[in-house]
Amino acid sequence: MTQRQLFTQDQELRKCFKGNLVPQ
Repeated sequence: MTQRQLFTQDQELRKCFKGNLVPQ
């Protein structure tokens, strides 16, 4: 995996995590 792929994956995980924590 490249640095870029890991970064994108991390961003997606953070988005999901935030979405679960904060109901919108």
